[in-house]
Amino acid sequence: MPPGTGPLLRQALLRATPWQRVVIAVAMVAGGIVLALSGHIAGAVISVAGLVVLWRMIRHRLQRRHDRPGSEPELERP
Repeated sequence: MPPGTGPLLRQALLRATPWQRVVIAVAMVAGGIVLALSGHIAGAVISVAGLVVLWRMIRHRLQRRHDRPGSEPELERP
């Protein structure tokens, strides 16, 4: 990974729309796999970072869907 790639990816993810974040995360995973297969340890790090980004986006999306008005009410505990 060239120097400065981390901050560049961070800024890209902050300014991107949701579908662009998905594309960036999938590209990180795919590129990381290619690099890892060619012997670069940084490829595994990039892949894991892309998977973490995808996981957090999915978790956030599910949480927002659950918090919407009209969704199933939670059971109240006594």
